[in-house]
Amino acid sequence: MDTPDGAVRLTLALQEANLRKDAGDKTAGKPSSAYEIELEAWRTALRVVDELKDKSGKALTDPALLRMQAMARDGHLEPAILILLFRQAYRPALDAWTAAHPGGVQAFIDRYAIRP
Repeated sequence: MDTPDGAVRLTLALQEANLRKDAGDKTAGKPSSAYEIELEAWRTALRVVDELKDKSGKALTDPALLRMQAMARDGHLEPAILILLFRQAYRPALDAWTAAHPGGVQAFIDRYAIRP
């Protein structure tokens, strides 16, 4: 494997599967909603890619992963998931986020030049 792209995608899938398996456990700190699970899976996968880059010096090459990594570094991982990876199960989280960040959707779209 020349790049950590595959490792990130595998980590993302495994982390999401593990979190979904544990979603019934309402212990404090454990993600339980679909959005929280997705967010935590992405945080873990992006942390892994940073660790891999530190160890091997190899960086991501997949444009989609690079974009998510850049958005996470900018502190915009939450709106990236809510807007770019939207699922109807994320609706309550999106509504809460838009209430807390009026104009946030438009600002996100403008910042990253997102077009249909």
